[in-house]
Amino acid sequence: MVAVDFPDKPTTVEIREEGDLLVVWLRGDYDTQVERYMQALRGDLEKRHGYRLILIHVGQAGTITTEARREMVAWNRERKAPGAVAILGASFTARTLAKMVLTAGRLLTKRRVDFGFFESEAEARTWLAERRKELRELIR
Repeated sequence: MVAVDFPDKPTTVEIREEGDLLVVWLRGDYDTQVERYMQALRGDLEKRHGYRLILIHVGQAGTITTEARREMVAWNRERKAPGAVAILGASFTARTLAKMVLTAGRLLTKRRVDFGFFESEAEARTWLAERRKELRELIR
């Protein structure tokens, strides 16, 4: 990962960077500490690539706090870079909440952010590879 002034890494998140893709494993609640850490990572990805691709494993995730949702929407409102988020392992409740948060963010920012829910990492990566091509064309 490129050296950037990131906040302290929360214990409930593991990140692996693969070029223009962040692979994230959430284990526990998504609170403001996690959101601020993710803001730093997403911002760095946007700066370097002009878009962001995220593959997020949520099978062991807890809840997303109200404060974290507010910060996420506020931060995203200021962003212009397009992106795509592939979500793995989401329960029905998690899918519903994620759809609400992501749809609200998309409506408030008027920028392209695609998201999809997947059962397998292979399906998610195939979908992200297609989005990558589209995003690269979009930012040219």
